[in-house]
Amino acid sequence: MSIRIAVSLLALLACGMAFAQDLGRKVSFECQATPAKEVVQRLSSLCGVPLLTAPQTENEVLALRIRDLPLEEVMGRIASAVDGTWRQESDGYRLIRPPGMLHAEQDREFANRVDQYRKEQAIIREELQNRPEFSPTAAEALAKEARDAIKSFNPNSVSNVFWQRTQTLAKRAPIGRVMSEIAPLLDPKELASLEPLIKVVYSSSPTPMQRALPDKVWPLIKRFVAEQNVWVDAAQRYRLANPSIGYTVWSTGGLADYIDGPMGAPAKVLLTEFKSSAGTYVQLELILADSHGKVIARASDGIGMNRPDSTASKPAKAIPGEQQIQMPDRAKSLYKALRTRTHANEQIPPDLREVLLHPELTDPLALLASDPLLQVAHIRDLNLVAVLTDGRAGQPYLDPDRPVSVDAYLGQLRLLEQTVKVQDGWLVCVPKRPAQERACQADRKVLGEFLRDLGKNGTLTIEERASFALRLPDQAVNALPEMLASMIAPQGVNYFNPNILRFYGSLQPEQRRQLPRGLPLGSLTPYQSNFVYRMLAGQSASLQFQPPPGAMNSDAYNAFYNGILREPTEALPNGIPANGILRVIDQTTEAAFSTPKSSSQFARFDEQSFTADDLAWQMFMHSRTDLFPGMDGNDFQPNLDELAMGRRRNMTFTFQFTPMISMLESLEETTKSPGRGTAFQNLPKAFVNQVQERIDSISKSYQNARLGPAGAPIRPSRGYIPPR
Repeated sequence: MSIRIAVSLLALLACGMAFAQDLGRKVSFECQATPAKEVVQRLSSLCGVPLLTAPQTENEVLALRIRDLPLEEVMGRIASAVDGTWRQESDGYRLIRPPGMLHAEQDREFANRVDQYRKEQAIIREELQNRPEFSPTAAEALAKEARDAIKSFNPNSVSNVFWQRTQTLAKRAPIGRVMSEIAPLLDPKELASLEPLIKVVYSSSPTPMQRALPDKVWPLIKRFVAEQNVWVDAAQRYRLANPSIGYTVWSTGGLADYIDGPMGAPAKVLLTEFKSSAGTYVQLELILADSHGKVIARASDGIGMNRPDSTASKPAKAIPGEQQIQMPDRAKSLYKALRTRTHANEQIPPDLREVLLHPELTDPLALLASDPLLQVAHIRDLNLVAVLTDGRAGQPYLDPDRPVSVDAYLGQLRLLEQTVKVQDGWLVCVPKRPAQERACQADRKVLGEFLRDLGKNGTLTIEERASFALRLPDQAVNALPEMLASMIAPQGVNYFNPNILRFYGSLQPEQRRQLPRGLPLGSLTPYQSNFVYRMLAGQSASLQFQPPPGAMNSDAYNAFYNGILREPTEALPNGIPANGILRVIDQTTEAAFSTPKSSSQFARFDEQSFTADDLAWQMFMHSRTDLFPGMDGNDFQPNLDELAMGRRRNMTFTFQFTPMISMLESLEETTKSPGRGTAFQNLPKAFVNQVQERIDSISKSYQNARLGPAGAPIRPSRGYIPPR
């Protein structure tokens, strides 16, 4: 061994011994939500021990409270909370998460999801064991209750009571019964594997885009058809029908649907699964169609609701004399802005607004999430380590004017999918699905650029929003960017479908130049095609149907508007066709902007833009509440008393997949002129005249119109045409 190597080894050994001695040093430390990189740097400066993070751990957001504990114990708690470990290096200790630990974390989360579905399925099976058969007597009793429930519908006072009552009854009807029987048959591993926001379709005769319907479902379908025919007989005798307001029909969960006559055996059955977020709730939909593709029954249900565990479900009582959790002053200002949303940027103090604009310097979770946990630690004199994610921004929602007990607050956290433990003088709070939540975290540098650009002019162009949409998480799994944007500029961001924003942002300059004349879908990269697929696989793809001339009543037309061709995997059985064409119409028009309106409880309407045609329809319907009864409630209408002029840019994307099937998406950009609003008659004369001419035209069209039996206006000899 050379002298140089021996000296190096001795130096490293001496360094390790010094580090080991320093790890026993007692430390007291506290911080609100802060990135792990900064936390360990501050601990390092405090204790004199070099502490570092790795790329896998540096962006974890931590909240800590430490009281006179050895640094070694503090390091161990941090590592455990972030599913990491400390690796000793020549220059200190580095917080890492090796691939093996990450894979173990992901496997553990998957197993927990599977276990949750299995437990819920077991509960459902137990509930079904004692369920009586659906006999004619049961159908008769249910029809009576359904009739009374529907009669209780009050068009002037629509509330959740009616909805809850009818939904409860619908679970006893055949359509509700079959859905509750299907949920326990689903493979819990397949449910746990679902990707958020991507619909999976099972079919009795699957296309290449579908999966085969499980064999165990067929006996349930046959029983449903038999029970439905028993129900049809009772429902017809009691004349059940869905209530309506104007041209809006209120669903009763299937109580009054598909009861026109006896039901035959379906020719095709579809079962869809859709997970709407990073959680575990999966929405299920069952669709039965006849040989022409017409839907003869449809029902929906769900599985994966977060059932409270035994500790969270116990009622929490305040300890007499113990201090309660209160919302801090900064958070109160933010929540006030969130609740009104009308002039949020005016309600937030300038210094706090500046903090919001720089999330790289002060993490937003320090304003919204970490303070209540630190209050708990202080009240109970506990050490604290918490890992905070964007998915829990602002939750639980504390009432600014009503403190809550410590135990009640911790119980709320558990209900929100947090693992909360109080043991050995420590309060530990970490997400139940850290890997999943971590993948949705917004990069603070990108978030800061987004908010500052938005704050400059109070709005962003379509191109700017599209660029940020590619760099920020999907709003459906991370609402933090949109939440903060609504505080900075409430009317400045209109997300629409984030996938169309991302798709547009991914197009190269030459591809954008081709859009007006047509961009072949086969020329898209796999990355770009994935955004189109996600639009089609979403919960409600906006497919359109263009029948050939003279085919308005064809089987294909009915199979689309009344049938299963609205399901993209049916309309496009082989996926996105390479010979499809995308065309975009980009138009900018004058527009009038309504004034934001709020009530004492919450904002009914944010600022809205109206072209001359839009405004004409709004004003006409307000003047004819005899034809449009839904327009007579002022609280539920935009404020047209004060209007300001501006411009509205609209991009309409038409994905023409086949000669008859297309998909429409749109993006909107608005720019309002400075100054306060004014009365309609004070707007520019040319615009006022344009609106008035359109109102006159609509009025002539609806002359002698009457309100139809379904609550929709009927024009003489022309049928009902809904307002735009």
